Amino acid sequence: MKAKKQINLRIIGGSLKGRYISVASLDNELKPTKEAVREAIFSALNSRIDFSGCTILDLYSGSGALSFEAISRGAKKVTSVESSKRNCASISENVKNFGIKDQCRIVNSDVYRFLDTEKESYDVCFSDPPYESINFSEFLSKILNNKILKPAGILVMEDEKKYLNTWVNSLSTDNRGYEILFLRDYGITSVIFLKLIREI
Repeated sequence: MKAKKQINLRIIGGSLKGRYISVASLDNELKPTKEAVREAIFSALNSRIDFSGCTILDLYSGSGALSFEAISRGAKKVTSVESSKRNCASISENVKNFGIKDQCRIVNSDVYRFLDTEKESYDVCFSDPPYESINFSEFLSKILNNKILKPAGILVMEDEKKYLNTWVNSLSTDNRGYEILFLRDYGITSVIFLKLIREI
């Protein structure tokens, strides 16, 4: 059996700035968004949206770091979707420690199953899957067809640079209802912001 290790992540902005997210994990099973990447994501979002009153969906939530950053900046409600029961338990414990239970909904589910059954629509959706694990075109179709984003909502996706950028080149000729707002590389990671420009 692999030995457990403790991961400590720091919230970098907002009312919870400086608080630590404690996550129990196994070896390299968990891939939290690095602090510098989180800072870049939220800096870019701050120039585009007012977090106050926003509803946020955090898919492949993992440690819950993106969820907590959003709440720290004033998001009204965050739904964190994570398939690992252990990770969901860690998110729940941090929610309790931070005193933000009323702002958090934690869903232990496969992401695609969740997207097919969810009735709510969101202002911002984060997606940080394991590298090279999803078909982006299929994923975007589910976001659109199931009305996961509100009109003009923003989808923030993170993945391995080469894998994501190859797909982005095809997206530019068939944007499937999205406008590219932001695309940056951070080491081996790329982050893209897509804005919903039509509804099905």
